[in-house]
Amino acid sequence: MALRSRLKDEIPAPPLEPPQSTVARSYNLRSRSASLSHSDNENDPLVPPNESSNPASSDDSPLHDLPLSPNHEKFSDVSQSYGLPDLASAQELDPVILEIKQQLLADPLCPASHKFQILNNVVFTKTNPPQVYVPSEMRPLLLHESHSSLLAGHLGQRKVLERLSAYYWPNKANSVIGYVQSCDLCSQFKTPTRSFGVLKPIVADYPMHIVSVDLKYMPLAASGHKYMAVFVDNYTKFATCYPMKTMTADEACEVLKDFVLTYGAFKILLTDYGSCFTASLFRKLLKSLNCAIDFSPVAFHSTSGASEAAIKSISNVITKYCNENLLYWPSLLKAAQFAVNTSKNFSLNIDSFSLLFGYTAMTPLNLLSACLPAHVKPTDKLLRHFELRTNSRSFLAAAHAKQKFYFDRRRKNTIYRLGQKVLVRRHITKKNKKFLRKFVGPAKILSRSGPSSYLVRVPHRNGWKTMKHHVHNIKTYYPRPAHLELPPPQHQLPCLASVTPPTLSLCSWNVNGLRSLFRRDNLEFFRAHTFDIIFLQETKCHSSVVAKWFKPLGYLSFSISSTNPGYAGVAIATRRPPTRVVTGFSDDFSMEARVITLYFDNFIVVSVYAPYAGLTLDKLRKKAEWFVQFNAFVATLLDSQLPVIIAGDLNVAATSLDIHPAELAISVAAATSTERQLFRNLMSLGFIDTFRFLHPTDPHCYTFWGFHPRRLPDNIGIRLDYILVSKPLARHISAASILPHVFGSDHAPVTLSLVPYKGK
Repeated sequence: MALRSRLKDEIPAPPLEPPQSTVARSYNLRSRSASLSHSDNENDPLVPPNESSNPASSDDSPLHDLPLSPNHEKFSDVSQSYGLPDLASAQELDPVILEIKQQLLADPLCPASHKFQILNNVVFTKTNPPQVYVPSEMRPLLLHESHSSLLAGHLGQRKVLERLSAYYWPNKANSVIGYVQSCDLCSQFKTPTRSFGVLKPIVADYPMHIVSVDLKYMPLAASGHKYMAVFVDNYTKFATCYPMKTMTADEACEVLKDFVLTYGAFKILLTDYGSCFTASLFRKLLKSLNCAIDFSPVAFHSTSGASEAAIKSISNVITKYCNENLLYWPSLLKAAQFAVNTSKNFSLNIDSFSLLFGYTAMTPLNLLSACLPAHVKPTDKLLRHFELRTNSRSFLAAAHAKQKFYFDRRRKNTIYRLGQKVLVRRHITKKNKKFLRKFVGPAKILSRSGPSSYLVRVPHRNGWKTMKHHVHNIKTYYPRPAHLELPPPQHQLPCLASVTPPTLSLCSWNVNGLRSLFRRDNLEFFRAHTFDIIFLQETKCHSSVVAKWFKPLGYLSFSISSTNPGYAGVAIATRRPPTRVVTGFSDDFSMEARVITLYFDNFIVVSVYAPYAGLTLDKLRKKAEWFVQFNAFVATLLDSQLPVIIAGDLNVAATSLDIHPAELAISVAAATSTERQLFRNLMSLGFIDTFRFLHPTDPHCYTFWGFHPRRLPDNIGIRLDYILVSKPLARHISAASILPHVFGSDHAPVTLSLVPYKGK
């Protein structure tokens, strides 16, 4: 409330809701019609005292000519363009409907009269109620409004047909099916309700013919081990376990050498696409052993079912051994392995140990004299071992047949042709996976690698990645037929978005490494939010990398990188080209890449990354010098008489509300009196902290959790990221928020929405 009271004579109260306005295709503001004019209520929070009657129509308005979105025509303008008279004129341009109309006018008893009639000079069907005959050029518009528009909700085929029950055209049902099937959003978000792909059992011909290997995440042990590698012989189901400290290729090679030196080399290694197994070092070791490697399809663990089953059994045994104290699980791993291998496998009708080694393992249980096996001759022992293996193969074949019967009975086998375009399921592990795209594509089928698996080339990080996928994770891609393509935007039918006010949407985010951010699939965040301008800090990459990621999203990117690789770097991505770009602000700090400025016709934006004072405040003097020069640079921007927007990581906790006491106990950095005075000096130039302008007393609103885990329930953090606007833009502030649920960096994104303002 202190900030609000200091500025109450200069700044209007924050808006409760954005004003209504319209914006032309050129993104210039239009004057309102009488029906959409601003309220004359004297208590309207958007109306400050002594304002002109129409500031938004003036060229001096701060938000005049901003790149606003979305841009739509007036609801009344569009609805008048698609009334009954225009439907009649559109029917006149359709040759099929025109011929029917001429026949009905010439002869009311013609064959067409059994199905059609003319009402108000428009052709309708003779149904109850009548259906209007839709011209071919208007059908895509109706399909869009009934399925893809804001009011339609991308619902299914039957519901779209019901929405179009008042309209008629030949093969309407087929048009609806084709349109819904070819909707990219529906294809990428909706999952099939039926499973595909039949079971093909993997059969080994002899021991150590096919060996499956997989890794299991385990609790961190006192010895430092946190992974378990499990090798399983697919013929005898004999499992061998090794604890691992890392998932590197070096340690995986050591485990592989230990296995080979104990049991000998094998013919084929079956595994997944783990990074340690796809590494060149691991493959070279297999090649030196004359062993082939085969990868299971992505995110389809049934292929390596032997190792998955062994991992499950051994994990259950270890859990019971440790009794919830898992600090010493590596010391119990061999005991769990022995227990599983010496227990009877009902698919083989014998235990794995006896089948592999030819004798029963001696334990305290069978060391009693009554239980000792009778002495047999060596020749009889070999014959018995051969008989055991022969019988086990027949038992295993029967088990495979039973498994295949139950697996296939509710599945459908799907065959794709080479070169066909498909969509591939994404493997998502995030908490908000229900709201993310489930499929990516279109991908291309390259070859068939098995009865139910294909080698697919999938779009991956602005490139392509070729991997094996099971048909369960593939579905057909349907391109949009040409006759169902939507016309240009100026001809679209009205929807709710037509009457929503245009906004200028901004986002600022300290990404702490742009490459690392997008490796975590955070591109979905920018796809889901159509920001007009994006401010980035700590990009730690070259300008070409920034352009590579944001150009496909429709942005022009401008960035500056530090001469020190992997350090600092700022960028701005915008949907409208600026008139001028300025990098840096002072020769003393030009090498650090902390500031970039973009000039537009009616405003200026700055992306900034301020220095950090250090935990021991050893860099506080340097930070103070930087702020003094930066404030002087900002003062020159304000001399241009254009509104200025500053967004970025200022590395300052402006008030006690902006830092958690526990964080303050670690270090006073970002909260010293010197840093706060430097921040106040910047604000005194005529700026507003947009978040505190709308949320002056909200506690625990932080943007940085670098010294504590992001998901800590206590929410121990600091608010270091800001979007500041000059005072003339205060009346346009609609919403300002922090998005702590968006992961990918140790900072959270901050957003701001500005709306056009109209006074009385």
